[in-house]
Amino acid sequence: RSPRVAFVSTGTELRLAGDSPGDRDSIPECSMIPLSEMVRREGGTIVRQQIVRDDLEATTLALTSLSANCDVIFTLGGVSVGDHDYIKPALEACGAKTEFWKVAIKPGKPFLVATLPGPEGSRPTFVVGLPGNPVSSFVTMRFLGLPFLRALQARAAPLEIPYLLPLSAPYVHGLGRREFVRGSLGNDRVSVRPLPSQGSANVFSLAEADVFFEIREDVASIDAGTLVRCWPVDRPNV
Repeated sequence: RSPRVAFVSTGTELRLAGDSPGDRDSIPECSMIPLSEMVRREGGTIVRQQIVRDDLEATTLALTSLSANCDVIFTLGGVSVGDHDYIKPALEACGAKTEFWKVAIKPGKPFLVATLPGPEGSRPTFVVGLPGNPVSSFVTMRFLGLPFLRALQARAAPLEIPYLLPLSAPYVHGLGRREFVRGSLGNDRVSVRPLPSQGSANVFSLAEADVFFEIREDVASIDAGTLVRCWPVDRPNV
């Protein structure tokens, strides 16, 4: 059946997109709208979108209350170890079991999956902690969250098959993490060009990108003409 999904975006500085800033400094939350659309396209039902201030009690209350009516809670931000990151301690307060934390990809390292126990005899609620930076949250949803939602719906092939394209320019990569690079196909659409800005907060380059291409964690650089594995940025072809 359709998974019931909620989004919780953490940050005292955030306001919902379209809301007035009011009397305090704030910035609009920009991730829940595109990520919710990705979930809907995969057959999920959005039951709640909310912002939670940087506070342990408020975060714990949000997770506990949402778990009664959700199969999956996607959290945005607050999943690292900073002074204002409360997702992990809130999960501990709820009695959740952390299945794993951190993945060796770029962008998107601070990624978490936990199970939140439900009433006796019921299935637990999954909590998927996405990074706060908008590109990081998009990438982790694209490559980890969406396959998970497909698997929950018993899809036979939750993982997408990439296609190969040659690079039109070289790309230098830091060792240690697998990177999903934003690339443009250009007018010819037979090669991929790395976009110049790959910062995890740069939503403009995400909007300009046609594909993500992959560089393995043990590869330091790729020459022009090398074939790379590519996935479309927009709707996955599953």
